[in-house]
Amino acid sequence: VTILVVDLLLICGALWAIRSGLRGSRPSRTSATWGCGYVAPSGRMQYTAASFGAPVVHAFSAAAVTSTDSRRLSFGTNRGDRVLQGIAVPVWERLKGLAFRLRPLQQGRVTTYLQYIILTFLVLLGYLFFTGLARHR
Repeated sequence: VTILVVDLLLICGALWAIRSGLRGSRPSRTSATWGCGYVAPSGRMQYTAASFGAPVVHAFSAAAVTSTDSRRLSFGTNRGDRVLQGIAVPVWERLKGLAFRLRPLQQGRVTTYLQYIILTFLVLLGYLFFTGLARHR
């Protein structure tokens, strides 16, 4: 383990030296976060996830539901997903209901689980046996 740590430290040191050598004596530049070339942005000009996602939402507009909420001092959009709300969530709720109905089968006893496995194995073996007999006739 210690050889690995020493090797990693040597690699990090070499990379740092290479980076420092390439940079030379140039000073690092700083600018305003999200400045984007405009010097004095106001609160009305801030970027939101909706503005960055607008092209994607436009491309998949058939699958997206958009509702707007405009008030006197604010404006907002809410995006919904037809596939998620119309298909995935209802299917998940039905599966969850089925799982809750099957919950009594899960007893937490190893012997019960072994009985389930053996029973399933015998049913599948019987299925293979009888379908094999039907094919040979």
